[in-house]
Amino acid sequence: MKIMLTGDSLTFGLKTKDLLPDFDIVNVGISGDNTPGLLKRIELDIRSANPDYLFILIGTNDFALGRSIPQIMDTLKEIILKSKSLLPPQNVYITPLLPTKNIENRPNSSIRDLNNLIELLAQNQNINCFHLYSHLIDELGDLKNDFTDDGLHLTPPAYSLWADLLKQKISTF
Repeated sequence: MKIMLTGDSLTFGLKTKDLLPDFDIVNVGISGDNTPGLLKRIELDIRSANPDYLFILIGTNDFALGRSIPQIMDTLKEIILKSKSLLPPQNVYITPLLPTKNIENRPNSSIRDLNNLIELLAQNQNINCFHLYSHLIDELGDLKNDFTDDGLHLTPPAYSLWADLLKQKISTF
Protein backbone atom coordinates (compact mmCIF):
# COMPACT_ATOMS: atom_id res chain seq x y z
CA MET A 1 0.00 0.00 0.00
CA LYS A 2 1.43 3.34 -1.07
CA ILE A 3 0.55 6.65 0.58
CA MET A 4 1.17 10.05 -1.04
CA LEU A 5 1.41 13.24 1.02
CA THR A 6 1.17 16.55 -0.78
CA GLY A 7 1.15 20.18 0.22
CA ASP A 8 3.53 22.96 1.19
CA SER A 9 6.52 23.28 3.55
CA LEU A 10 4.51 21.88 6.44
CA THR A 11 4.07 18.60 4.56
CA PHE A 12 7.58 18.75 3.11
CA GLY A 13 8.97 18.92 6.66
CA LEU A 14 7.40 15.60 7.68
CA LYS A 15 10.41 13.30 7.34
CA THR A 16 8.52 10.13 6.58
CA LYS A 17 11.63 7.97 6.02
CA ASP A 18 12.74 8.72 9.60
CA LEU A 19 9.37 8.92 11.35
CA LEU A 20 7.41 6.29 9.42
CA PRO A 21 10.04 3.90 8.03
CA ASP A 22 7.70 0.90 7.96
CA PHE A 23 5.35 2.50 5.45
CA ASP A 24 5.57 3.16 1.72
CA ILE A 25 5.07 6.93 1.75
CA VAL A 26 5.86 9.39 -1.02
CA ASN A 27 6.06 12.98 0.22
CA VAL A 28 5.70 15.49 -2.60
CA GLY A 29 5.21 18.56 -0.42
CA ILE A 30 6.93 21.67 -1.79
CA SER A 31 8.03 24.59 0.38
CA GLY A 32 6.17 27.77 -0.50
CA ASP A 33 3.47 26.01 -2.50
CA ASN A 34 -0.14 27.18 -2.57
CA THR A 35 -3.44 25.87 -3.89
CA PRO A 36 -2.93 27.07 -7.51
CA GLY A 37 0.52 25.48 -7.52
CA LEU A 38 -0.81 22.18 -6.22
CA LEU A 39 -3.68 22.26 -8.70
CA LYS A 40 -1.17 22.53 -11.56
CA ARG A 41 0.82 19.51 -10.40
CA ILE A 42 -1.65 17.21 -8.62
CA GLU A 43 -2.56 15.08 -11.62
CA LEU A 44 1.05 14.49 -12.66
CA ASP A 45 2.09 13.79 -9.05
CA ILE A 46 -0.67 11.20 -8.60
CA ARG A 47 0.06 9.56 -11.94
CA SER A 48 3.81 9.46 -11.17
CA ALA A 49 3.50 8.11 -7.63
CA ASN A 50 0.47 5.88 -8.30
CA PRO A 51 -0.60 5.93 -4.62
CA ASP A 52 -3.41 3.96 -3.03
CA TYR A 53 -4.15 6.83 -0.63
CA LEU A 54 -3.66 10.59 -0.85
CA PHE A 55 -3.32 13.11 2.00
CA ILE A 56 -3.57 16.82 1.09
CA LEU A 57 -2.59 19.77 3.31
CA ILE A 58 -2.46 23.09 1.46
CA GLY A 59 -3.69 26.67 1.80
CA THR A 60 -1.80 28.55 4.49
CA ASN A 61 0.47 30.25 1.94
CA ASP A 62 -2.61 31.40 0.02
CA PHE A 63 -3.47 33.69 2.96
CA ALA A 64 0.00 35.23 2.78
CA LEU A 65 -0.59 35.87 -0.93
CA GLY A 66 -3.82 37.73 -0.19
CA ARG A 67 -6.15 35.07 -1.62
CA SER A 68 -9.64 35.10 -0.16
CA ILE A 69 -11.35 32.16 1.50
CA PRO A 70 -13.73 31.73 -1.50
CA GLN A 71 -10.74 31.72 -3.88
CA ILE A 72 -8.94 29.13 -1.75
CA MET A 73 -12.07 26.99 -1.53
CA ASP A 74 -12.65 27.10 -5.29
CA THR A 75 -9.12 25.86 -5.90
CA LEU A 76 -9.34 23.21 -3.18
CA LYS A 77 -12.49 21.88 -4.80
CA GLU A 78 -10.70 21.62 -8.15
CA ILE A 79 -7.80 19.79 -6.47
CA ILE A 80 -10.24 17.34 -4.90
CA LEU A 81 -12.12 16.78 -8.16
CA LYS A 82 -8.87 16.02 -10.00
CA SER A 83 -7.78 13.71 -7.18
CA LYS A 84 -11.11 11.89 -7.22
CA SER A 85 -10.81 11.36 -10.97
CA LEU A 86 -7.65 9.32 -10.30
CA LEU A 87 -8.37 7.69 -6.93
CA PRO A 88 -11.44 6.32 -5.17
CA PRO A 89 -13.02 9.17 -3.13
CA GLN A 90 -12.73 7.18 0.11
CA ASN A 91 -8.94 7.08 -0.41
CA VAL A 92 -8.60 10.87 -0.60
CA TYR A 93 -7.97 12.74 2.65
CA ILE A 94 -7.84 16.49 3.11
CA THR A 95 -6.24 17.92 6.21
CA PRO A 96 -7.77 21.16 7.49
CA LEU A 97 -5.14 23.88 7.88
CA LEU A 98 -2.89 23.85 10.91
CA PRO A 99 -3.00 26.60 13.52
CA THR A 100 -0.43 29.39 13.65
CA LYS A 101 0.92 31.54 16.46
CA ASN A 102 1.14 35.32 16.02
CA ILE A 103 1.33 35.21 12.22
CA GLU A 104 -0.43 38.36 11.06
CA ASN A 105 -1.09 37.27 7.47
CA ARG A 106 -2.32 33.82 8.56
CA PRO A 107 -4.70 34.55 11.46
CA ASN A 108 -6.25 31.62 13.28
CA SER A 109 -9.72 33.17 12.95
CA SER A 110 -9.43 32.91 9.15
CA ILE A 111 -7.90 29.45 9.39
CA ARG A 112 -10.83 28.28 11.53
CA ASP A 113 -13.32 29.77 9.05
CA LEU A 114 -11.58 28.04 6.16
CA ASN A 115 -11.37 24.77 8.09
CA ASN A 116 -15.13 24.78 8.66
CA LEU A 117 -15.60 25.09 4.90
CA ILE A 118 -13.01 22.37 4.24
CA GLU A 119 -15.02 20.03 6.49
CA LEU A 120 -18.18 20.78 4.48
CA LEU A 121 -16.34 20.35 1.20
CA ALA A 122 -15.04 16.95 2.31
CA GLN A 123 -18.56 15.87 3.24
CA ASN A 124 -20.03 17.13 -0.02
CA GLN A 125 -17.30 15.43 -2.08
CA ASN A 126 -17.46 12.18 -0.08
CA ILE A 127 -13.81 12.31 0.86
CA ASN A 128 -12.25 12.11 4.32
CA CYS A 129 -10.69 14.64 6.67
CA PHE A 130 -7.46 13.91 8.47
CA HIS A 131 -7.53 16.00 11.62
CA LEU A 132 -4.40 17.54 13.09
CA TYR A 133 -5.58 21.01 14.13
CA SER A 134 -7.09 20.09 17.51
CA HIS A 135 -3.96 18.14 18.47
CA LEU A 136 -1.70 21.15 17.89
CA ILE A 137 -3.54 24.01 19.63
CA ASP A 138 -3.08 25.50 23.07
CA GLU A 139 -5.83 26.76 25.37
CA LEU A 140 -6.06 30.03 23.35
CA GLY A 141 -6.47 28.23 20.04
CA ASP A 142 -2.95 29.05 18.85
CA LEU A 143 -0.23 26.66 17.72
CA LYS A 144 1.40 25.33 20.89
CA ASN A 145 4.73 26.95 21.79
CA ASP A 146 6.65 23.69 21.80
CA PHE A 147 5.29 22.83 18.33
CA THR A 148 6.79 25.85 16.55
CA ASP A 149 9.87 28.07 16.51
CA ASP A 150 8.48 30.73 14.16
CA GLY A 151 4.71 30.58 14.63
CA LEU A 152 4.11 28.69 11.37
CA HIS A 153 6.52 25.83 10.82
CA LEU A 154 6.55 22.75 12.99
CA THR A 155 9.18 21.43 15.40
CA PRO A 156 10.27 17.79 15.73
CA PRO A 157 7.78 17.11 18.57
CA ALA A 158 4.90 18.33 16.35
CA TYR A 159 6.09 16.16 13.47
CA SER A 160 6.36 13.17 15.81
CA LEU A 161 2.76 13.69 16.85
CA TRP A 162 1.68 14.06 13.20
CA ALA A 163 3.53 10.84 12.33
CA ASP A 164 1.87 8.99 15.22
CA LEU A 165 -1.58 10.16 14.13
CA LEU A 166 -0.86 9.23 10.52
CA LYS A 167 0.36 5.79 11.62
CA GLN A 168 -2.89 5.28 13.54
CA LYS A 169 -4.92 6.25 10.46
CA ILE A 170 -2.90 4.08 8.07
CA SER A 171 -3.30 1.09 10.37
CA THR A 172 -7.07 1.24 9.73
CA PHE A 173 -6.68 0.77 5.94
